[in-house]
Amino acid sequence: IRALIGECRQHPAEARQVISEAARPLRDRLSEYLSAGQRSGAVRRDLAVTQAVDCFTGMLLSNMLRRTGGLQELGYEAGEFLRTCVELFVRGIEAPSRHRA
Repeated sequence: IRALIGECRQHPAEARQVISEAARPLRDRLSEYLSAGQRSGAVRRDLAVTQAVDCFTGMLLSNMLRRTGGLQELGYEAGEFLRTCVELFVRGIEAPSRHRA
């Protein structure tokens, strides 16, 4: 990923193609999964699904870049970060419960 980012300026079309081909299948699957959740009532109906997927993968990518950059100690383990990302994401997309006060 770091090498690809570094080459983006010199080969923007190729980098865009590689990123698209690598990311699109996962983005499409996660988007469809969340759309199915919307249809079932588990996911907020007002959620912009594709944008939510991009936010989630952006959190993960950002941490991976920071963790592998070796520039700073993050102060937490990768697993802790992943659990926090998932918790934030799930709580942010879940449909309001009818039983909440």
